[in-house]
Amino acid sequence: MTNLFKKNKSNTFFLVLFCFFAGSAQAAELRCPKTIAAIENDSLNSAAGKILKSLYTELGCSVEFVELPARRGIKHFNSAIVDGELFRLRQVESHYDRPFIRSEWPLFVLSNSLWVHPELKDSERFPIGYFLGVVWQENYMKNIEGKSFVDSKKIFETYNKGHLRGFLAADFSVAAMVKNNQLSPPPEREKVLLEAPLYHYLASEFAPIMKRLSDKLKTLPFKNVGDNVEN
Repeated sequence: MTNLFKKNKSNTFFLVLFCFFAGSAQAAELRCPKTIAAIENDSLNSAAGKILKSLYTELGCSVEFVELPARRGIKHFNSAIVDGELFRLRQVESHYDRPFIRSEWPLFVLSNSLWVHPELKDSERFPIGYFLGVVWQENYMKNIEGKSFVDSKKIFETYNKGHLRGFLAADFSVAAMVKNNQLSPPPEREKVLLEAPLYHYLASEFAPIMKRLSDKLKTLPFKNVGDNVEN
């Protein structure tokens, strides 16, 4: 009788231990990010935010998106002030000091170009505008005279005043602004500089929830910017 009691007691102990670790694993798997950085004034924020907000809600997560200047978003991620970034090109990864996880599927595939003023494009008196903190733009402008901006709206305002011979931007953003008569005169696309996917990023501790999100992301019916992106 004594031996049986000890055996049952031991079994109960291991059963409790198993339940504890199983519960801990499930809790870790369901861990949700709380705050996600978005590049300030980026025209894709609304569309990307709607997509991810919906997917996170389906997964039982409540997330907050906070707009930050592009470089500050990276710094806040590295400092663990935010849990991830809404979307970035893969070039950003070399700027991350914190372990990260990338979505398996992109939110969008984005075309980025050099856009020029039709009347000033050959004038060396005026610089090319670019957005500070956007890695592909900084890389392109390393050996070119340019003027950096921390606010993308200022780039377009400066262009409209005739103080830039061109600027770097996503084709989607420029097309939307031309459609709304926000760029005068309408710029010409001189050359495509980069066609690349935009991925969602989280800190590595959120890998389980990112896997679930990626599984949902791959079922989306579109990939290219401009296809239903405004809906």
